[in-house]
Amino acid sequence: MTFTPERMAERRKGIGASEVPAIVGLSPWATPMDVWLSKQEGHTPEPETEAQRNGHRMEGPILEALSADIGLPVTRNDQIVWGKGRLFCTPDGYRMVRAARHWQHTTGRHDAGPRELHAGPAAEQRRWPQARA
Repeated sequence: MTFTPERMAERRKGIGASEVPAIVGLSPWATPMDVWLSKQEGHTPEPETEAQRNGHRMEGPILEALSADIGLPVTRNDQIVWGKGRLFCTPDGYRMVRAARHWQHTTGRHDAGPRELHAGPAAEQRRWPQARA
């Protein structure tokens, strides 16, 4: 997934899960100021790396394997960016959301921008409220 101007504008509206450690001072790669700067108009992200591109290519096969392993259909929704304000697992553990990410061992960093991935019967899937910007 590339960082289009539209995607960057959507990311500026909320806080993603990958940004939380930086906000609370636990990230070795980013500071609260880095997160604040990334939310400002005109911020230019780092170019996508080869490892990130390869991670995006692997998402399809990973999801097929997950579906086979858990015995449930897996659907993908590219319209929802970052899953802001969404419940990622119900208390009973039935509804799950997984993000297929590529982890780069040399830097210990993961690919930013997970896609929301649902596992469970379609009848049980529903939209959760958006976080307010």
